[in-house]
Amino acid sequence: MKNSQGISLIIHTKNEERNIKDCILSAKRIVDEIIVADMASTDKTLKIAKSLGALILELPAVGFVDNFRNLAIAKAKFEWILNFDADERITRELQKKFLKIVKEDKFDVVLAPRKCIRFNKWIRYGGHWPDSQLILFKKSAMRWPDKINQAHILPILKGRILTLEPKEENAFIHYNIENLKHLLSKIVWYTTLEGSGDYFKKNKFTPENLINYYKGEFRYRYIEEKGYKDGIRGFIIAKFREYYKFLEFVNWWERKGYPEVFNQNELLDAILEKEEFERIEAFGVSKIYKLWKFYHKMKDKALDVIKPFRY
Repeated sequence: MKNSQGISLIIHTKNEERNIKDCILSAKRIVDEIIVADMASTDKTLKIAKSLGALILELPAVGFVDNFRNLAIAKAKFEWILNFDADERITRELQKKFLKIVKEDKFDVVLAPRKCIRFNKWIRYGGHWPDSQLILFKKSAMRWPDKINQAHILPILKGRILTLEPKEENAFIHYNIENLKHLLSKIVWYTTLEGSGDYFKKNKFTPENLINYYKGEFRYRYIEEKGYKDGIRGFIIAKFREYYKFLEFVNWWERKGYPEVFNQNELLDAILEKEEFERIEAFGVSKIYKLWKFYHKMKDKALDVIKPFRY
C-alpha cells in the first residue's frame, strides 16, 4: 500500500508503553519511516518502539510537546508527514484515503475529524465532534510557532488545505480518557503548565469574569453543545471541564504569588448574584413555569372570547 513519494510517521511520546504498539501498527503499512519523538520516558515505550522499527528522537521532558514538533519534522526523510500522538489511531479506510491524497497531490495539508473515545464510548456532543485536527501534511506547508507557552496552539499553515467531511469514515480515533485516574492525571498536567490560565493575563480580572470563566464552561459543554445527549458521560466530562477551568485560575494565581485579588466581599457578592440569576433562569425554563405561562395564555384568550358577552 505504500506510495512512491514516501510518508514519515511522527509520534510524540512520554511513558506510552500501553499505547505505542497499537499506534505504530495502525499506520505502519502505509508509512516508510517511523520517528518516535520521546520526552524522557521511563517505562518500556522506547523498547517497544525500537522493536517495531522506529527511530528515536530523544527530547527533554520540559514544557509543551508543541515546542518540539518542528524539530521532529526536520528529522523526517520524506516530504509527507503523518503526525499524531500515541493515543491516536488511523483506520484502514483512512489509510487508503491518505494514500490516494498523497498520490493525487492536489493538497498540501489535510485536516481530519477526530473521534474521541472517553470512558469507553465515542463522545459526539459537548463540542468534541468533529474536532478536526491537522494529521497529514507536507513539511513545506506547515510549522509551529516558536516558544509556545500554552497547550493546543494552532500551527501556521500554507498551501492547499483539505478538510475532510465530518463523517465517521473520515475520522481518526483518539483514546482520550480511559478512566478517572487517567483524566485526573491529564488535568493536573495541563493545568500546571506555565501558560495555563493566561486568560486572566489578557482579560480584565473581575469576580464576574472569574465565575463566568469556569461556570460558563459547563453550560457551554452540557447545554449549548448538547453534552446531555452523551448521557452521564456528557455530564461528567462537562463538569470536569468546569473544574479544569477553575484549576487554570488557581495555577495562574499561584504563579502570581498568591495575591488577595479581591476585597473581602467582592467575590461573595458576585457569587450570590450569579446564583440568584441562575435560580431565576432555571425557573424560567422549568416545566412548571412553562405550564404556568400556558395556563395564563389560555385564560387570557378565553377572556377575550367572552369579553363581548360581559355586562
